Amino acid sequence: MKSMDLLDSFENIRNEYIMEAQDMKKHYGAKSPASRVKFMLLAAIIAVSLLLVTAFAAMNYLGMQEITQGTTYEVPSEASPYIETQSAQATTTEDWSCTMLESLFDSASFTISVGISGGDKYVVVPEYCSAGDDVSEIGLPRGQTLGDYAAQQGKTLLYVGAGIQDRDKLGIPTTAQFYKSQSDSEMTIVETGQKSTDVSVTEGTCSVSAWVDGQKDVTRVELPFTVKEAAGDVLVYKAEGANEVAGIRTNSFRVYQSPAGNSIVFDQELPEVFPDDLKRMDIDGITYAEGGWVQNENGQFEARWSKVQGNFGDTLTLRFINWDNEVMGTVQFRLQK
Repeated sequence: MKSMDLLDSFENIRNEYIMEAQDMKKHYGAKSPASRVKFMLLAAIIAVSLLLVTAFAAMNYLGMQEITQGTTYEVPSEASPYIETQSAQATTTEDWSCTMLESLFDSASFTISVGISGGDKYVVVPEYCSAGDDVSEIGLPRGQTLGDYAAQQGKTLLYVGAGIQDRDKLGIPTTAQFYKSQSDSEMTIVETGQKSTDVSVTEGTCSVSAWVDGQKDVTRVELPFTVKEAAGDVLVYKAEGANEVAGIRTNSFRVYQSPAGNSIVFDQELPEVFPDDLKRMDIDGITYAEGGWVQNENGQFEARWSKVQGNFGDTLTLRFINWDNEVMGTVQFRLQK
């Protein structure tokens, strides 16, 4: 199957709602595919006992920089002063707990992390797993199923997931998630993605969900967190000369620069039917971890790139690439000063 080749594949990463180029031709209406199959459960939400505290529990949770290190979603060292330590915790009636760990926001992107502990009762596993999956999913040597391992330990599997709430309100079209086990009963989940540059965030909520193997009920916990967006600069590039390729008119783009990383948002006019032969766009000397055409908070589709690196000179050339990796056309841009 053709794909936009926008995301690298990593172990223990889940990408949601990433739109592929060939789906755009369906009048931009198709829902984006998930890179991992998610369980769809019709579940009753059962009560939890929520306890807010001012200090972390003494767990072995890793930080977002440690978990993303070496990936294209790596949180740079320059972002360290802007990573906010959080303090919300919850303990449930099922004897598992969760802790809001860290948050990092700028005007165009976000990263959050949450820790989940199963105590002595549960083996904590990602929500996309099943009892028949290999224990390598939680960092153990291959050769045994999760279900068999849990039984051997005298524990029960606890399937967990987490994600930021109010995605539509915050203009968050795509996210990527990392699951990292610190032990068979402790796991850290990191979620990262783009957000609308028109929405300033001062607080947020992370929703944590979990269910016990063999049961249908899902427990959901909401963990609040505070946000102080990292300040940065905005570079504006405007097209010079002809700016239409494959029916797409690109007027300008903005580069949002911050210690948390760079993002690009394109101002484009899209045709009624997306061109079948368009695979991607790129700019010489510029790389990005995630990108594509996504639906913004106004219901319109726009191209966004995140985790952008490279040299932003006075002039840049945007290239449109087809499925044969041939250049369909180019548009020249100049930095506005």
